Amino acid sequence: MSFHRAPAIAVARVVAATAARLCITCALCVAGTAAAQQSDDTTAQSENTTQSASGGQLRDYLLAECPSFAALDANASEHRLQILVGEVVDTGSGESMLVQHGYRVDAEYFYPASAIKLVGALLALNELQNLENDAGTHPTIDTRIVRHHRAPVTMTPEETAAHVGEPLDEFTIRRSVEAALIRSSNSSFNRLYDTVGHERLNRGMWEAGYTSVRINHRLSVVEGTREARTSPRLEYRVSGSDIVRPGVRSPAPSASPEGARTMIGDDYVDNQTGERVSGPMDFSQKNAISLRDLQTMLVDVMEPELLGGARFPISDESRAFLQEVLGRPFESDPEAGFMGSESRYKPLIDGVRHELGTRSRILYANKAGRAYGFHIENAMIKDTQTGRRFYVAVAIYVNDNRTLNDDTYEYFNVSYPFMAELGGALARYFFR
Repeated sequence: MSFHRAPAIAVARVVAATAARLCITCALCVAGTAAAQQSDDTTAQSENTTQSASGGQLRDYLLAECPSFAALDANASEHRLQILVGEVVDTGSGESMLVQHGYRVDAEYFYPASAIKLVGALLALNELQNLENDAGTHPTIDTRIVRHHRAPVTMTPEETAAHVGEPLDEFTIRRSVEAALIRSSNSSFNRLYDTVGHERLNRGMWEAGYTSVRINHRLSVVEGTREARTSPRLEYRVSGSDIVRPGVRSPAPSASPEGARTMIGDDYVDNQTGERVSGPMDFSQKNAISLRDLQTMLVDVMEPELLGGARFPISDESRAFLQEVLGRPFESDPEAGFMGSESRYKPLIDGVRHELGTRSRILYANKAGRAYGFHIENAMIKDTQTGRRFYVAVAIYVNDNRTLNDDTYEYFNVSYPFMAELGGALARYFFR
């Protein structure tokens, strides 16, 4: 099946042509919960710039153009396979609009792994705007922050706020955001987590319209729910006088929505004991975000005008910083322990580069993640020579032995090859 690019004409005709040309079989309507998840004002703005399409032509296109897709499609529920493509369409009136096409979008739960780190970066940058010392000075992304040890979980919220604790480390938001988003450092994300605090990480995203977000724990640490909800005292070294953020403990975490299939696998290895436990692993209290919100969040950072305006309140300087970090090309740094190929961190890049014949004209802004057999990508990919670009969010689960937390997953022989092929297939369609 071939696809034909719609002429840049009136919005209504562009949407109709696009819907007929590039559509995906959806388990959930792309338009349905998107409107419900936004405030009335935001929805009204979005309707002018964002449209959704439904149908089956993209599935047929991937079956023809992406060799590994057929086997995954045949077992899509087992693989929890979901794809959301955002096409940036020129309306012909000097504006662009985003047309989203979804394959099984949010049909079931997926663990977002490191893709969730963009949430921490956004909220930490927003937090800087909300702080000031007695002299009216705000901290910056380069302000030194001293983090103390957390209060014991046996303390009351009032005792937690009064607890000082011994200094643990020192960091800046710039270094933490760069390490979390470029090197995918879990410890750097955990510093951002502590900067914002558990409750604000969730409530801040909900207030911006990202109601599917559930941030319930740090990454790569073994801790209970009370520890996850406790953030330590922070001291911002601001000229004039320090800003002190007392320790805080938030209310109980929120579970993922019912019916999202959060009981996964046949058995799992317990983090604390190292023993194999019979029965599925419960992800209902783990981090969560819908694929739709994941992609919209990246659009919000890269091109908020496609949403009718920015949904998340960060400064223009912070937005430019995030855009540069997300789009920074991969550079190996053995001394810092940052090694490997670019495709490890930008998993669609090999296919895109093959189609364009060069890396130099590709802007690839993303945050990927993988854990527990889940492999996630959330990217904006642009041909800088023509200006054409598209957004793509992908979730896939690869765990043949159905055992969680045993570090035996099919990333390198299933999900990475599929994502490379997907990148090539989408680049052929959008860039040629």
